[in-house]
Amino acid sequence: MVINTSEIILPPYGKRQVNLDRFNYKTDYRNSYFTIYLPCAGKKPYYKSRTHSYIHLKIREFIPDMWLKLINFCTISEVIGIVPEKIENVIFYNFKHEFHYEHYPTYQEGDIKRTSEWLKTYIDNYGTKFNYFYCTSKIFREIGESVSEIEMFPKTYNKKSALFEFRKIENVKELINTIFDEYINVLKSRYTVWREKGNHASKVLKFAKKNSLFLFK
Repeated sequence: MVINTSEIILPPYGKRQVNLDRFNYKTDYRNSYFTIYLPCAGKKPYYKSRTHSYIHLKIREFIPDMWLKLINFCTISEVIGIVPEKIENVIFYNFKHEFHYEHYPTYQEGDIKRTSEWLKTYIDNYGTKFNYFYCTSKIFREIGESVSEIEMFPKTYNKKSALFEFRKIENVKELINTIFDEYINVLKSRYTVWREKGNHASKVLKFAKKNSLFLFK
């Protein structure tokens, strides 16, 4: 994607990570296990864009409703930094004059190094147990791959048709299956601890199994 210089719009202060403290942003570590990072989009708030809407649709289609609160979404922007979805409405509706921009990352402007540093800092301060970046854009992939705490999805794809690959159901399900498997492992581990301690949660599950209320393997 090439943007003519006359079409580039930057915030008044240039490229800078959004000050999350300003918006009292906190991660609910008790209920958060996963963060899915997505590349920024032209439409703002980002979650209303076609690409972000598609990922949300597929997540809701394949992940149990009770698990959805365990998943956070963030956008990676080379202009305004790492933006949690929870504050998108506030910054793009209430402070549009500050955060509206039209831009695309470049090598010449040092966007990869700077944005990678923002991403690393965000994960250090707000990251969850599992941090996944779903992306098929070459430059954004380089940003994610430079941060060791990030796991990139899809693992393999046709780089010549990036947008098509982003929406390819097999690629999205690779991410979804990983989330599903990881949380099943979390539940198994949790149940093992409950069983060893003989606490209330373990007794409830044991009672339910004995009375055939549900199948628990």
